[in-house]
Order: sequence, then structure tokens, then C-alpha cells
Amino acid sequence: MASNVSSICLMKNETGGTLTFVECRTINGRIGPISYPQKISSGQWAMFVHTGDFEARSKSMGAVIYHCTNPDGEECDWMMSWLNTYGEPLKVYTEIMEKGHFKRNVWKDIERRLKRGTNFSEEEWEDFTAIVEEVPNDDCDVFAIFRGIITN
Repeated sequence: MASNVSSICLMKNETGGTLTFVECRTINGRIGPISYPQKISSGQWAMFVHTGDFEARSKSMGAVIYHCTNPDGEECDWMMSWLNTYGEPLKVYTEIMEKGHFKRNVWKDIERRLKRGTNFSEEEWEDFTAIVEEVPNDDCDVFAIFRGIITN
């Protein structure tokens, strides 16, 4: 029997404004014991846990979107996504787009890019920059750690 994976997702806001939760997309798995933070103040770290499904090859795959308005009034939506499949390399993908972009029919394309991704993704849009990456965790192969940082 395969082990059930979990994804520990850390997020840091360095925009000067507040990140506000917009939505989540679960492709495989479910939200774990620590849910998505509703707001992340500038300079703060936050986290959530996404747990894999109970199939023979456990998988935690999803995305989360946050809206940001910086002190200059510039707005964006930030998406970070992760793919944690037991026994396979970890993958991430991130995008920063205009407010409301992720409400469009973009999810098949995002899923395709995530599956072809690596353990590092970087995006720049307007004055915003986001990085999402795997945090090495050699002590345990069922708890993956992902870190996302957005700056302005």
C-alpha cells in the first residue's frame, strides 16, 4: 500500500499590500487540517496543508489564487499551483495576471503547464514578481514543502 502524500504550502507577501483569498482549485486531493488563509498582510508568512487522495499512487495537486492591491493602487491576482505525486519529482507553476483573469477558462492550460513544470517557477507582471519552489525535505518523502513569495 502506498503512502498518502501531503503538501505543506508556505506563502509570503512582500507587496506592501494585503493578499486576499479568491479561490482554490483542487485537481487531486483535498484541503488538509490547516486551511487557506483568508488574508496575508505585507511582510507576513502564512501556510496551508493540502492532502493527497487515497489512490494507489497518492497525489496532491491544486492551485490557490490571491488578489493583491499594493500601496500605489496597482492590482493583480496571483496563482500558485503544486503537484506532489508519491514517488515522482515535485512540480510547481505560478502566474500573476490582471484581476479576474483566473475566472476565465484557463484551467486546462494551467494544469498542462503544471504537469510539464519543474520544482521552480517564476513570473513577472507589471511591477509584481512571484516565485514558487520546492523546499528540499530529505527527511520525509510523503510531506512535500512548497514556498511561494510575491513581491512588488
